[in-house]
Amino acid sequence: MYELNEAALQAPTNLGIVWWAPILYIVSFVVLGLLSRTKIKYTYFVPIIVSFISIGIFITVFSTYVSHSWERYSCDTIGVCWNGIDPWFVIGDIQMHFGAIIDGLTVTMLGLITIVGSLVIIYSVSYMHDDPRKTWYFSCISFFIAAMLFLVLANNLLLIYVAWELVGLGSYLLIGFWYGKQTAVDAAKKAFITTRIGDVGLMVGILILGTSFTTSSGAIGTFHIPDIILAAQQGMYSTSELNWGCLLIFLGAMGKSAQFPLHIWLPDAMEGPTPVSALIHAATMVTAGIYLTARLFPLYEISTIALTVVTVIGLITAIIAASMALVMNDLKKILAYSTVSHLGLMIFGIGTGGYAAAMLHLVAHGFSKALLFLSAGNIMHSLHEETDIRKMGNLRHYMPITTICFLIGALSLSGIPPLSGYFSKDMLLHGVTHGKIDFTNIYFLLSLGFIFLSSLYMTRVFILVFWSKSTTEYKDIHEAPKTMNIPIIILTFFSIVFGIITCLIYQDTLLDIMHLVTWGFLDTPLHFEFDLILTILSVGFALSGIIAGYFLYQENYVNKSVFNSGLFKSLNSLISQKYYLDDAYNWIVSNVVNKVTAIVSYIDRAFVNDIGINSPGEAIRATSNKLRYIQTGKVYNYALFIVLSISVIVLIWIFLETGKIL
Repeated sequence: MYELNEAALQAPTNLGIVWWAPILYIVSFVVLGLLSRTKIKYTYFVPIIVSFISIGIFITVFSTYVSHSWERYSCDTIGVCWNGIDPWFVIGDIQMHFGAIIDGLTVTMLGLITIVGSLVIIYSVSYMHDDPRKTWYFSCISFFIAAMLFLVLANNLLLIYVAWELVGLGSYLLIGFWYGKQTAVDAAKKAFITTRIGDVGLMVGILILGTSFTTSSGAIGTFHIPDIILAAQQGMYSTSELNWGCLLIFLGAMGKSAQFPLHIWLPDAMEGPTPVSALIHAATMVTAGIYLTARLFPLYEISTIALTVVTVIGLITAIIAASMALVMNDLKKILAYSTVSHLGLMIFGIGTGGYAAAMLHLVAHGFSKALLFLSAGNIMHSLHEETDIRKMGNLRHYMPITTICFLIGALSLSGIPPLSGYFSKDMLLHGVTHGKIDFTNIYFLLSLGFIFLSSLYMTRVFILVFWSKSTTEYKDIHEAPKTMNIPIIILTFFSIVFGIITCLIYQDTLLDIMHLVTWGFLDTPLHFEFDLILTILSVGFALSGIIAGYFLYQENYVNKSVFNSGLFKSLNSLISQKYYLDDAYNWIVSNVVNKVTAIVSYIDRAFVNDIGINSPGEAIRATSNKLRYIQTGKVYNYALFIVLSISVIVLIWIFLETGKIL
């Protein structure tokens, strides 16, 4: 059980600089938004400068955090706490303060967002060079990053919810950026509506956790995260309250992090500009659900029902999405399903108790996936926006830098040592075998199956795009410009050295991600543990996937007709149709939702509007039309009315006094 220290601690004052990271991105959003209809050139320098400053802020916060000696975990926040000033707002006895939590989890997310966000902005300068609305694009990017930074800094669930919705708005604007394409408009609406389903659950879950207990001071509830965790650990929630709160909050995480069955929006979100895809998949939006589940992990640890649901949903998502990535032919959609699959693995890791390993994989995956998406952007830039991998091939001769970088990213995601993905996948497997869960053997075998599928579909992509013979003749194939290659080279560097630095060289220090995110929660923080058996199994399955992919897609060892007959044909059809989930949702919307809304609309119009609102109004209007005839404008008529009225009053008074009218 993770114990919280109730002592409120005074943090170093220079940690307050952390708020400038999102604030400066908001300034960039406003400035570029105002300039978006002008013809001013070089507006992209504004977000570039802001991104460099934000990295400097991260370095300052990180160095201050790791060098400061303080006990863990503070009752309210670790780091910046504005609870000494006037409340943000007050609801009854609940006082909401605009504050931040700065701990290992926050610092980790802050680094990932600022670094990847900066590289995506630099990459976008060339990628969006000819777009007439590029200033508005950089404005939306700034807004998107600012919202995500606010989310990871928030010390209370209400502030998280506000930032959560702003992240959704930012994704809507960027996915539908090219609104001239109907597919982009549809994808933006699909993402917005699908995630709203989860957001409703998130809102209700927050209200359950925030108002279901009485604090020691007599106040009813709180939305401050450390206080909620402390209340749960002290048994101040009933079992049903905690279970429902955790499950509904996880529903919100399922929507944002594209977990089954709410994963359907993410592959279609590829209609936005490719740098947006890199940002969404690596550092923002989809990582929000992972972050929130990890942030509230002490609650899930208590709620065994919720933790079991988290485990099962994560594993189902990982396997299903990996299988779909294997049959897709659109380069960006393959990478999208890969993201869904790896997000499922992270959720699965949290469910098995390995939330530190899940955060390690979040960062390793973030660098690798940003690398792969930006490499895909290079390919599309060279092939005139072509994304069908069946029309590609032999690009290694024309794009050597992109080829090498893509290969390293693919190998990292496959879990090949010593790349970053190897360390995080091994620790996730370690969590499965050493976690406090049932059905360990089944979970472990399915995890190995995931590793095999992951390396198989990445091998397929690499061979068909870079190695096999091209089936289409493209003119003017060339390597991307330096401003696009430099970011992917930097990401390649991180994909190579991140795991080595954090898990080997600086093991058991605050440069070790697992140590960092568990420092203050556990008496003995976690670190990477080498297990020879696990390494042999995980690397063996990864290499098996690569070898199988080579023989299937390069050497054509298996006749393709085998996959077009019998069971393989049916299975391929099932997976290619995305397990018919999109069709099922369309049927539900057409035959259930639309009919229910038609009935509700009729009730609203016929009973609420016509009878409840319009009928009283019509009655008053009809009565007033009759009564207005007594208004003649003649004095003698009014005098007669007064005399008659007084006479009636006198007669009533006499009757009440004597019992007789006369």
